[in-house]
Amino acid sequence: MHFCLGVRAFARGHKNRYIMAVLSTILGGSMSSRLFTQVREERGIAYYIKSYINTYFDNGYLMVQAGVDLNRLEEAIKVVLSEFNKFKGGKNEVKSRELVKAKEYLKGRFVLGLEDSKQLASLFTEDLLLEGKIRTPKEIIACIEKVGLNDIKKTAKKIFTDQGLNLAVIGPYKDKSRFAKILKL
Repeated sequence: MHFCLGVRAFARGHKNRYIMAVLSTILGGSMSSRLFTQVREERGIAYYIKSYINTYFDNGYLMVQAGVDLNRLEEAIKVVLSEFNKFKGGKNEVKSRELVKAKEYLKGRFVLGLEDSKQLASLFTEDLLLEGKIRTPKEIIACIEKVGLNDIKKTAKKIFTDQGLNLAVIGPYKDKSRFAKILKL
């Protein structure tokens, strides 16, 4: 079974794009992320699980994607939704160490990506074409550094709502109603 569970988010030039990148990294952007640890390592539900963001000129999204055991699909979706809720605050909200680790991971990946001239050219070209300006690597790193715990919580409250959930499942399921019940934050 494969599924994608996504929420609507912010456009490319939006001020919250760096917050989204950090949030997604904590959620499922690395092998030490919440979802990888919770869904794959602790529960053994998924072979792979990840989250990522995409931003376009006029919109964007955050997506969780996973390959799971056919009989544990609903459990996997519930765990993902539970993690969404934790970002909004409460007992298991994002901790300082998670924030620091995610920012360091993002900055490191970004800097390593600058070693590839094609990636560097793509970054500058997209910036110029879609935003009318070019961000320097130093500016991008500074924006990642500025992301705080309160930023994560505020952004999570905006995007993790039941009205914004979108689910795609590839597998032998014909009854949509069983998933509609789950998709309530």
